[in-house]
Amino acid sequence: QLNNNAFQWMKVDQWRCNGDESSIVDRYALASIYLTLGGDQWLRKTQWMSASSVCEWQGVGCDVHKIAVTSLHLGGNQLAGAMPAELTLLTQLNSLDLDTNGLGSSILPELANLVELTNLNLAKNALTDKYLILLNGLGSSILPELANLVELTNLNLANNALTGQVPDTFSSLVNLESFKVDSNQMQGGLTTQIGQMTNLLELSLSANNLSGNIPTEIGMLSVLQNLNLSTNQFSSIPAEISQLTSLRSLEISSNKVKGDIPELQGMVQLTLLRLDNNKLSGNIPQMPSSLTTCNLTKNKFKGNNKNKNGVCILN
Repeated sequence: QLNNNAFQWMKVDQWRCNGDESSIVDRYALASIYLTLGGDQWLRKTQWMSASSVCEWQGVGCDVHKIAVTSLHLGGNQLAGAMPAELTLLTQLNSLDLDTNGLGSSILPELANLVELTNLNLAKNALTDKYLILLNGLGSSILPELANLVELTNLNLANNALTGQVPDTFSSLVNLESFKVDSNQMQGGLTTQIGQMTNLLELSLSANNLSGNIPTEIGMLSVLQNLNLSTNQFSSIPAEISQLTSLRSLEISSNKVKGDIPELQGMVQLTLLRLDNNKLSGNIPQMPSSLTTCNLTKNKFKGNNKNKNGVCILN
């Protein structure tokens, strides 16, 4: 079904087509986005809805031939409303960045058709009213269909109202390097399929309601540099986490983790360790000499647990 407002605009548009049908489709899609998401109120909209090529519209990027739209970067631009289905007509998009706006609706299942995407950033989408941010945002579960986007290297869905679990099908996202879903309402356990995402450099799932044991498969993420699982309900840290020798930061604070701290001395690049506000007990292992920040406060350590390298805060 055509967006009537966009269709009517196309009828009077002064731009002259270069003969490529995809240029007409992209122009119609962008007009639909502008007219649906309150374009008149956008902060940055230079050349939008003018007779110039869409490649000159602010925030729009095109291929070297100036024909197909390949990127759309409208972050922090006061977009408001539900993402229009016409967005998915931009089939050559490799980068879509709509973070920090007011896209208060569900994620479009049709986004899974944008198979050229390498970057998808929908973080911090919330309704704003009198400068007060209401954390409403994208209220739905993470769509398993997004697993079709196998070229993704960056997926950022943080600061929304997503529920459910990380789908097992996400194991197909083998090129993913950064995956952020922090500050949502995710529940249940962390899928054991996480171990298949072996190119991950950053995994951030903090400030959700995830629970159960952190899967042993986490140890398969050999190039992981930053892991943040803080402010959840996880109950244990697997010994396999010691295999993450590329880690620079490890944050699992404010959970319900019991037992001993696994051996971490082999993490020779680790500079930040936060395991505070848990139920850890037993002896504190030797820490890597690379640590500059280490917080182990609010746990249940007993006996003589002197800090072994002078960095960790225990009380």
